[in-house]
Amino acid sequence: MTSLHENLLETLKDLSDDDLEKFKHVLLYSKVKEGLPRIPSMEVSDRVQIVELIVKTYGQQCVEVTMEVFKKMNRRDLLQKLSDIISAESKGKLWGFGMKRVVCLFLSFS
Repeated sequence: MTSLHENLLETLKDLSDDDLEKFKHVLLYSKVKEGLPRIPSMEVSDRVQIVELIVKTYGQQCVEVTMEVFKKMNRRDLLQKLSDIISAESKGKLWGFGMKRVVCLFLSFS
């Protein structure tokens, strides 16, 4: 499992079972980001499988998509947690600078 997977999984662990179902529903039925495909089905129930599906479908944009779902769920706490995890992880990494910028912009519009 990559650090990207681990970072997303870390935030999904904070969702109750009911909130996880809501997360899956928002991910499946909401337009989360312009120009990106919707996830075709959500027949997975395990958090690890959900993360794998998000990463497989959205690649490096999976963090942005996850943050958009948290925003739609009104889970600003998880937006901040994911931002903090990505910021801490990304120190000194080129992709991290871009993700940190995306996270900061995203939080400023929340």
